[in-house]
Amino acid sequence: MKRILALIAVLVALPGAALACQPCQETWNLEKTAAQADLVIVGERAIIHDREKNEPFGPPFVNIRVKQVLKGEEDDDVLTVKSWSGMCDYGIYFKEGSRVIFLSDASQGHADKTSGFSIGNVQYDSVNMGCAQKTLPIEDGMVEIDGEKMSLDDFKARYLSGE
Repeated sequence: MKRILALIAVLVALPGAALACQPCQETWNLEKTAAQADLVIVGERAIIHDREKNEPFGPPFVNIRVKQVLKGEEDDDVLTVKSWSGMCDYGIYFKEGSRVIFLSDASQGHADKTSGFSIGNVQYDSVNMGCAQKTLPIEDGMVEIDGEKMSLDDFKARYLSGE
């Protein structure tokens, strides 16, 4: 009887676990993401821990080295940015290379505060709780958007000129 009750408890818990990562009701396009972001930077990972290399999920936060500020103001050379919430990749996560990164200021209430996880001294979060453009890869000084490449200056003029 105890085995049957334990099996029932597991089966009841599984649907809730499967729905732990809520889908986006609306995913913002690049234009809206760029307009709503508090900070847009060119950055790269400051530290990549050995344990990340074989894990299916990322850490709860990552440290990003700021190479250039494209929108907003930031004096710190390294930012602490929310990454994963358990199995959910709502935040910013990448391992290699330079990227354009779109961020919301976690101290201003724009960041996702609903996960229930303590994320320490996180300064920034993804825009629209991860339901927006998070990063764009940069290779040889060119930003890649949907397979097309453009210079950082052209990117700023097209997507960040409202600043």
